[in-house]
Order: sequence, then C-alpha cells, then structure tokens
Amino acid sequence: MGACTRKNQQQKQKHELKRRERRKNRHKQGSTHINTQTRRERDILCVCVCVCVCVCVCACVCIPVSLSNEAAVKY
Repeated sequence: MGACTRKNQQQKQKHELKRRERRKNRHKQGSTHINTQTRRERDILCVCVCVCVCVCVCACVCIPVSLSNEAAVKY
C-alpha cells in the first residue's frame, strides 16, 4: 500500500504541474478566449471525471451546446 500511495503522490504532482502550465498558457492565448465569447450562440460544455486509485485516470466529454435545440438533436 505504501508504494501505491507514493505513486499516487507523484501522479498528483505531475497533474498539478500540468495544470499550472495550462493556466500559464491560457493567459498567453487571450485572443482565442475572446473569440469564444463573441460566438455566444454556440457554447461548449465540458464534463470531466477523475478517478484516482494508484494512478489517476481522467475522462472528459465535451459537447457543443447551441442556444437553440439544434445541438440536442445532433448529439
């Protein structure tokens, strides 16, 4: 069990580093962020689920959601 938790710690640290990097990159890509806000009629809804047992496994599902019911019919 000790080895398992140790591995889990490493995974968490790696994950945290990746998140920090992504946060930094997000600031750089300010222009793309503005672009998504201007197209309000089409939003993207993301749902992420993470399960950590020794190793962290994350699954994300993203679906475009338009304000009309178009997207609901397509997906």
